[in-house]
Amino acid sequence: MPPTQAWSLPYEFNGEAVTTRFNERDGLPVSATTIFYDGLLVYAEHELLHAIGFAESYRQFRARVDAQRHFKDAAGKTLAILTPVGTHVDPTKTVDGFNQARSIMQPSPMGRESGDFEKNILNAAFDWSGQGGLKIDVKYTGKLISDADKQWIQDVVNRVEELFGPPGENAKQFTWDVQRVDPPAPAPQQKPTPNSRGESITYDAQSEMLTIKDDFMIASSDDDPIAGAQVFVPSLNFTGHIGEGLYYFFNESFEDLLISKDDDVFFRGTLSALLYDATQNYFYWTVENAKIACAPSDSIFFDPGLADLSSSLLNDILGVLDPGSPAYRAGQRLYFTYQPDIDFALASLNFTQDASSGGFNGLYASDPIPEPSTLVLVIAGIGMLIGAKKAGERFGK
Repeated sequence: MPPTQAWSLPYEFNGEAVTTRFNERDGLPVSATTIFYDGLLVYAEHELLHAIGFAESYRQFRARVDAQRHFKDAAGKTLAILTPVGTHVDPTKTVDGFNQARSIMQPSPMGRESGDFEKNILNAAFDWSGQGGLKIDVKYTGKLISDADKQWIQDVVNRVEELFGPPGENAKQFTWDVQRVDPPAPAPQQKPTPNSRGESITYDAQSEMLTIKDDFMIASSDDDPIAGAQVFVPSLNFTGHIGEGLYYFFNESFEDLLISKDDDVFFRGTLSALLYDATQNYFYWTVENAKIACAPSDSIFFDPGLADLSSSLLNDILGVLDPGSPAYRAGQRLYFTYQPDIDFALASLNFTQDASSGGFNGLYASDPIPEPSTLVLVIAGIGMLIGAKKAGERFGK
């Protein structure tokens, strides 16, 4: 029997990491994906436990949570009390003499490891120990992860496997996809002046895929060689609603954003995700690792494979972003945005049905200042704001 996408909450979001793509077979978790922004060292074990079963996305876990958010075993004994939002234990509660603030599955797991408390909960839902243990296969995708971080992940995997085992010859197999991407970008202070026109932004509800096609650059002058160049935007997968009208899309193909015309490439950069802000009806994200055609050879934006030209639009962007430019403005980020012609949240019923629209793109530099406090809203909408932590100070790295 093939695995099925687990129902209910599509993700577990913790400020520095998100676990999603929960899949199960015959009632048991078989795979999940964790996207780490900056929190790999702090959240790895916490997110792995979400992946292997500590998530209401999984039917057998969800079935044991009552209306008061009590997680109970088969005999009706309360093993944990969950937070109102998100699948975490409430750190303000004590269950059977255990202070849940000590659990790694409370929302802020700094410095904690899993133990009998978490083992009993997951065994009540899935009986991992009685199944012969759990064998976890790690797959790495996304940005490069260092050997030291991979060792950290493997140590976490080994510890969690031992918690339910050790895994025997017939241990249940689980695949954990570990990805590292750039952190969510705060909304730009102002919407940009459009500089390209997209004939079609389309959302396919069945595949949960967002595509932007037939998008061409608009320049202030027809003499600008970038006028009429095509903008190739990678397709993005819908990950979920992350609060306050914000919807998250992830570039699972890791293909670059490109601007090209005929055989000439003018621009390339990494667009790892898009956020859709329903209140303003536009998509946005930062573009990283940008290479720009008109950059001088000593610039961090130079790529000898790009076309040799001068574009007023690209020169304006480069002038602000390049530290070697007289017009350089420290702290500015490069953004890509898309403004649909129609209310896309309404048309797609919050990304539950197919929708399409024309629209305008913007590629521009801006100060990365939230408006209003966008990142706080993103995390607070999930239930708790987890402040930035310096993992290196805690773990000696």
